[in-house]
Amino acid sequence: MKSYLRPMVAALALGVAAGASAAPVTFNFNNGSAIDNKQNSFVFSSGGVNLTVTAGSNKVAYRQEGLGVFTGGADAGEFNSYLGHSGVETLTFTFDQTVNLSSISFFLFENNIDKGKLVYGGTSKDINKNSDAIFGTPIGLNSFSFTATGSFTSYRISGLSVDTIAPAVPVPAAAWLMGSGLVGLAGIARRRARNA
Repeated sequence: MKSYLRPMVAALALGVAAGASAAPVTFNFNNGSAIDNKQNSFVFSSGGVNLTVTAGSNKVAYRQEGLGVFTGGADAGEFNSYLGHSGVETLTFTFDQTVNLSSISFFLFENNIDKGKLVYGGTSKDINKNSDAIFGTPIGLNSFSFTATGSFTSYRISGLSVDTIAPAVPVPAAAWLMGSGLVGLAGIARRRARNA
C-alpha cells in the first residue's frame, strides 16, 4: 500500500474503534430545610442527567441532610431498619440514561453499625461501611435500589456521583465508501507495480 494511503485507512479504523468517554456528575440531596418534604417521588437534574427517586408504597422523605423513607405515623423519615422495618425501607433511583455509579454518600452513617443493601441488574452489594459505597470500579446501570438493613440502622443518603457515558460517534457511510475506494486503488497500484 502506498505510504500516503496508510494514514487515511488508519484514521477510518480509529473512527470505528473510538470508545465512549465519561463526564462526572454529582447529585447533592440537600433541600436546605430541616422540615421533611414527603412525596411519592422526586426528580433531580444535574449535568444533563435526570434522576427519579421513588419509595415504592412508602414516601420519599427529602430534607436538609438528604433522602430517607417515610412509612407513616411518627416515622423519622430516615433509612431505618429497627422496630420491624428491616428490609422494608427502600429507595429506587432511576436515571434517564445509562451511567456509571461511582459513589454514594451518607449522613449519620456509622461504620459497622448502620447497614444497607444496594441492588442493581440482579446483583446485590451489602454496605456496612461508608467506604463500601465508594466503588473502585464504577457500576454501569440505569437504575438501582437501596434498602436499609441491620438492627440499628438510621441514616440518610446525602448524595451520589455518576459518570455519564458518551455514545460512540458512528463513521458516516461516505467515509466507508471512501475508505473502500482507497483500499481498491492501493490494490490496483500494487498490481501495476508488479506487472511493470
